[in-house]
Amino acid sequence: MRRRTDLKTAKEIVKVLGGTSAVASLCDVRPASVSGWLRSGMPEGRLLFLQKKFKRIPVIKQAVVS
Repeated sequence: MRRRTDLKTAKEIVKVLGGTSAVASLCDVRPASVSGWLRSGMPEGRLLFLQKKFKRIPVIKQAVVS
């Protein structure tokens, strides 16, 4: 199984970045994919991408995968 964030963290990240469509645009994926992350957690690769891009946002900076 692939490593993902917990659901609460995924929801917080999506919220702080402006919602499903905004995150989909940032990550170059469809909004349906981001909606899936809200149900199963954000994939590690996407989290790492967002952590590089948004280093100063606390919820993103402190997020971990399990």
